[in-house]
Amino acid sequence: MAEPLDFETTLAARLQARAALAARPFDAAAIAIAAVATRPVRRLSIPWPTVTMRWAVLAGAAILAALAGALLAGALLRAEDTGPMLAVTRSDGVYLAKADGTEPRRLFVTDAESRLAWSADGTLLLVLNRPKADAWRASVLRTDGSVVWTMDGVEWAEWSHVGHRVAWADASHYVITDLDTGATAPPVWSPNNTWSSAWSPDDMRIVVIDTDGRSLVVGQLDGGATVRLTSPDIESLFGPAWSPDGRAIAVAYSPACTSPHPCGWGIAIFDVVTGRKIDGTEPTAQGLPDVQWSPDGTRLAWVEAGTGVVADRLPLGDGGGIRFRGDLLAGWAPDGRSLLVRRSGPDFGDFAPPPKLWRVDVDGSHEVLLLEDAWQTAAQPTP
Repeated sequence: MAEPLDFETTLAARLQARAALAARPFDAAAIAIAAVATRPVRRLSIPWPTVTMRWAVLAGAAILAALAGALLAGALLRAEDTGPMLAVTRSDGVYLAKADGTEPRRLFVTDAESRLAWSADGTLLLVLNRPKADAWRASVLRTDGSVVWTMDGVEWAEWSHVGHRVAWADASHYVITDLDTGATAPPVWSPNNTWSSAWSPDDMRIVVIDTDGRSLVVGQLDGGATVRLTSPDIESLFGPAWSPDGRAIAVAYSPACTSPHPCGWGIAIFDVVTGRKIDGTEPTAQGLPDVQWSPDGTRLAWVEAGTGVVADRLPLGDGGGIRFRGDLLAGWAPDGRSLLVRRSGPDFGDFAPPPKLWRVDVDGSHEVLLLEDAWQTAAQPTP
């Protein structure tokens, strides 16, 4: 009796379904053996001189299928390796590790202080390294350790959100370098203050703290009018950060007071369009908070000296923030559901233990130790 005309289509669909469920390389071998040992052999009507030859052919097919499965598994493992990584400053250099802290490998050899930042597409790492006091060097590295760009005497540097542009400043210049084209030039609007600034998410604007230290100035990088963000109860500002939608800027602030020192620090949020303060917290922390937005823009996280890391949903100021241990906020995980937090041990001077890196859910639960000896950390973005 003749085989159905759609035999090959039916068999192909059956094998594809089995392959989709395969979790181990040897499943591919089982699929191949089943295919050769049953209907395909009968349909082709191949004459088999001996039973031994038949089993030899089947064994060869099984071996080839197993090898193919092993190669596929290896490719999947390599694909895992190219997933999100952590860049970590340790005592002897800058390392790359998997997102769970495993398999660290040294990327950059140094025993000096280093700060880290990934490009928006996660392909390049910016390292601000200070081998000598007050002399910073900016270096951009690929994940294989090769150097793309370097500049000495840099006081500040930050990635653009589109492409591979770095805005950086030395003692007298504010410059943007495009690493894709090699072009370097100051923007049309070049701010006077170069020690604390930030790009807007669309890369069209930049915000700086004005020279009086009490207001923020938002300028267009291609020229045009500037916008001043102010509040009468603010004496000092530090570390502005744009919201992901570009509509607000969060910044650490200290209120006016009679003491010669800042009367604690809090968080202020300004509306970029109106220039007004729209949200914030009371100034309580004595250390400067490092304000960081969650990827979806619905939360803020910062560090309060003596209290720890705080993660709070907007609007702020209702006392609902979650507090947990940590002396440095390394950043949000790319999915926005957890934070990377550094915790230092007791300070015994030269005998103080190195800090550890932890991942903690935003509600303070599920603490996971990722790495020992982790000073600065940056999580690779996954656009």
